[in-house]
Amino acid sequence: MLEQDIIRPSTSPYCSPITAVNKPDGSIRLCIDFRKLNSITEFDNEPIPQLEEIMTRVHRAKYFSKLDMTKGYFQIPLEENSKKCTAFQTSMGLMEFNYLPFGLSTAAPSFNRAMSRTLQGLPFVASYFDDILIFSGSWKEHVQHINQTLETLGKANFTVKPSKCMLGSKEINFLGHVVSHG
Repeated sequence: MLEQDIIRPSTSPYCSPITAVNKPDGSIRLCIDFRKLNSITEFDNEPIPQLEEIMTRVHRAKYFSKLDMTKGYFQIPLEENSKKCTAFQTSMGLMEFNYLPFGLSTAAPSFNRAMSRTLQGLPFVASYFDDILIFSGSWKEHVQHINQTLETLGKANFTVKPSKCMLGSKEINFLGHVVSHG
């Protein structure tokens, strides 16, 4: 994470506890206990997308694609004055995040806001945090919609993880629901 510039050395007066958890793919996930920081953080009331609203929007579509964001929250840079609040101790010394870490009470609303603002104006797209659904009535439209969505994400410096994306399906699993025409 240090080499990827996700974290950096810190001189912060703050320090949250950390544990490392093995992920199914063999990589390690750092889990930082931000409960103390969250208890004094101002609540962010960004609305969460409603599944029913998403399903209503897609019911007439015939083609579907699902995009998964690379590294999710780590694509959202933190403001400089917020970085010190994310400090945690490692064997290499005190570190802090340059990008939005999982576990902050404001992480999900902040990420959702960034996705909503980035994708606004694309009526053929529905996002739910780091999952993006593209839906279209025809194959020709769908190809255009995929290109337009990827271009919009790219202009905002967001990237997707190709291995987790599914493109051009007549049926797709989105948020635990099978989405298809009709």
